[in-house]
Amino acid sequence: MTPGSFEADALSALRLAERGDFSVSRRLCRVDAAPEPAWVVGLRAQARLAGLDLGPLEGLDALRLEGSAGWFAATQLDRLSLLSLAESRPAWLERASGDPTDDVAAAGELTSLLRRAFQGEGASLVEAARALGARAMRGRLASVVVEAKAVEALALCEHDLSSSLQAARHASRMAQSEGLPQPQYTANLVLARVRRRTGHPHLALRILGALEQVAPPAWSGWLQWELFWAGAPGTQEIAAPARALLAAARAADLAGFDAARDRLRGRFAPMSPFGRDLARLVAVTDPRPGAETPETADWIHGREAELPAGLAALTGEDGPRAWVARAPGGPARRLLGPARPLWEAHAGPTVQLCSEERAAGRTGALLASLLFSGPGGVAEAELFARVYGFPYVRELHARVFGVLLHRVRKEVETIQIERVDGVCRATHDRAVCLPDPDASLQLEERLLRWIAREGRQEARRVAEELDVPLRSAQAVLQALVEDGALVRERAGRSFSYRVEDTTFQEPTSA
Repeated sequence: MTPGSFEADALSALRLAERGDFSVSRRLCRVDAAPEPAWVVGLRAQARLAGLDLGPLEGLDALRLEGSAGWFAATQLDRLSLLSLAESRPAWLERASGDPTDDVAAAGELTSLLRRAFQGEGASLVEAARALGARAMRGRLASVVVEAKAVEALALCEHDLSSSLQAARHASRMAQSEGLPQPQYTANLVLARVRRRTGHPHLALRILGALEQVAPPAWSGWLQWELFWAGAPGTQEIAAPARALLAAARAADLAGFDAARDRLRGRFAPMSPFGRDLARLVAVTDPRPGAETPETADWIHGREAELPAGLAALTGEDGPRAWVARAPGGPARRLLGPARPLWEAHAGPTVQLCSEERAAGRTGALLASLLFSGPGGVAEAELFARVYGFPYVRELHARVFGVLLHRVRKEVETIQIERVDGVCRATHDRAVCLPDPDASLQLEERLLRWIAREGRQEARRVAEELDVPLRSAQAVLQALVEDGALVRERAGRSFSYRVEDTTFQEPTSA
């Protein structure tokens, strides 16, 4: 076989392989003394991304990465390296030289953009991804079009979640329409990440659970990472340091926590998507000053009520999702649910001011507002508005507000509540905490998490699992159906319910 005919067949093989047909690749990988070894390496690496073994990847250090063959091999090797999330990820494309064909060049540029996204480039990468997608559209390079849109969504994820979700949904639909296996994996991994970051881990689990059934081992690094952060049970090796950090927090092990934190910080670039995941987790679990990040500071210090996006699935299903804690003389702060023991290791034995049930009402809202107001206190009009949700009119509300303060004083003896000259303040001589009233795990989310994990369920089974009355379960299920989060299907004489992401269907295997 001449070099020219081998290259023509190789170009045909790589295009067929994009749609899951490796018949030509198999034949070329069995050729003795191939005219250009880089083509064989590239085809074998491409097959490995699809879960096929067409031979070993040998002699890589001495491989000449020139022309189309070199660019193609470097592109596929880089993809393997990136998807693994390995600690050391060599950049093969930096060694490639020469002039590749247009489609090989576009695939190489796409992989370079994905690397840049993994390194943490955001807004600056969006236009590059869009430009590549436009060129690929003109060249009818469907796989590049799809994955360029997915890279755009990934780059937008830390800066513009609304646009990121729109781009990720678009990429997922295109991948499915085109019947491209690997772009489906990329698009739906990004979509799952964006779903989690927008506060819908149950939808992320739905997507990732389907991917886990079909995605080849080469994709397991990124996939297992996203599964961990979406709250999937299991022992994802890639997330072992993050799991160790949470375990140390639950065990009140400050030294173990610091060791796990240091391992995490050495794993990924701080501004990468994965480094940002880790920084957010450390910020909401480490009780010591200085751990917060700009995107978690408002939640930690009580200026924002909603748990930072992407962390809800790590709160656990036992106990409060988050705590409001304060040591005597210090500022109040929020902590992720599992971090209370770590707080006590730092601040000393801590008194819980009320139960999670009481914290979900006005008692919790009052106590949290007083703790966050600090030693200077808070004007009673502002405190009333925070607790009741409407403006304070002294002539109408002073007596009602006074009754609430009196009742809370009687219920909570650890903390002293003063009301002097229109200012309310709380003092205490021991470290205190209470379940965060703004982070109570609502029945809707508990239900969605459980159905996303367990699959299709009937209302009676839901009520039994969540220990709520059947009518309560039915009412929540109906509301979620109307909201589009669940699909109701007839099962004999009754109905069953399943989680639905309207843009996602299970990808086919390569």
